[in-house]
Amino acid sequence: MVAYCDDESRYVVVNQTMADWFQVEIDTLIGKTPWDLYGDEMAERMEPRIAQVLSGDRIDFEGTRQFPNGRIRNLNISLMPDIGAGGIVSGYFVLATDITDRKIAEEKLALLAYQDALTGVTNRRRFAEVCADEIARSQRYKHPLSLAICDLDHFKFVNDSYGHDVGDIVLKEFANICLEVARHQIDRVARLGGEEFVLLLPETSIDGALILAERLRQQCHEHVFDPTRTALGVTTSIGITEWHADEVNMAPALKRADRALYTAKDKGRNKIIAG
Repeated sequence: MVAYCDDESRYVVVNQTMADWFQVEIDTLIGKTPWDLYGDEMAERMEPRIAQVLSGDRIDFEGTRQFPNGRIRNLNISLMPDIGAGGIVSGYFVLATDITDRKIAEEKLALLAYQDALTGVTNRRRFAEVCADEIARSQRYKHPLSLAICDLDHFKFVNDSYGHDVGDIVLKEFANICLEVARHQIDRVARLGGEEFVLLLPETSIDGALILAERLRQQCHEHVFDPTRTALGVTTSIGITEWHADEVNMAPALKRADRALYTAKDKGRNKIIAG
């Protein structure tokens, strides 16, 4: 979008793109102001920038505008002063580029950076950051913090017997079970790798972690994986632990939970062990 405004912010020249965005003829826009086109609330947010460009400064910024067709566009906007003889600003040029698609792509990339590609839960990298945040919060408010590490039993047999495509289905369905059991917007589910998942449980003591882990173990035990084809039954072993207030990071707790997990495996699987 290209336009020129006079020193009272009236549009003097606009191009066809601007008219298309507003779904009007070009002549309809001539003489209008941002207040006329965007409404008072939006125009008032633009007012400081308009004042700055009229003082002789170029302004570059990103903004969001809603147009008559209802579409919200993310725009990269430049306001450039029209400086004449004697340094007098007689108006300013407006250049706006639609960057909506770029913004969507950036958001998707940001999401992929912190999301396990197969299951959609938090990945290992993001989980480490979340742990640091939750430890800081637990230290500040002296609240309990626990975690549960889960490993699908005999998962190698699933892959070897039914193929990796079925194995992927099992992993995705198990991730969904974890998300169902977890408290929405409180607990965090992450995939550490392979068939190993972890649930970070803020505001939760070891007793609370045991209750949640038993619910998870039972739901997994009762769930029919890939019901339309293989109708598999898969169980999970779980190691749980509570973070200790003198621990500066989650590494010791993860080691305790991991040891407890493998104790559960050694004792016959489909069990929960606290460490």
